[in-house]
Amino acid sequence: MSRWSSSPGRIAVIREALRRSKRIGIGQVVLGGKEKLVALKPNGKGLVLFTLRYVAEVRPATLYFEDLSNQPVDAAQVALAQKLINSRSSSLNLASFADRYQTAVLDLIKSKVAGKEPVLVPRSENGKVVNLMEALRKSVAQRDRKTAVRNNGRKKVSHCSMSVEIRRHRI
Repeated sequence: MSRWSSSPGRIAVIREALRRSKRIGIGQVVLGGKEKLVALKPNGKGLVLFTLRYVAEVRPATLYFEDLSNQPVDAAQVALAQKLINSRSSSLNLASFADRYQTAVLDLIKSKVAGKEPVLVPRSENGKVVNLMEALRKSVAQRDRKTAVRNNGRKKVSHCSMSVEIRRHRI
């Protein structure tokens, strides 16, 4: 039984008051050992909690981009990048994403409880600098070689070694 099940009336009252006043609730809550600024918004039969940022955590985006030049980009490189994006695009499936860090931590805890010693992995040295455009070209070329046609005439695309996922969805 949910800990909210003993007070469904209280939640409904808050939800309906927020909905009818066309407002959201703003407050603070401790999550993960840190106090977070949150927004509480009515949603269907319940409420949704969104974490927000404090003013001190927000900087104008222009500060991040002021060192970038306004030089025109190479059309061939843009076309190559678009080809890669189109080849890696698929429908958004949030179930295909998992918290790998949490899974690894839970596995470590389980192995320690079972009395096993953790496996220490040595830190790797910084890798060589990779030419991004050359990597994109190789990836697209590899992708083009692996493209086949299904019986229904649609292209079948196998997964390449890049770990980039581009999803089509509306914002």
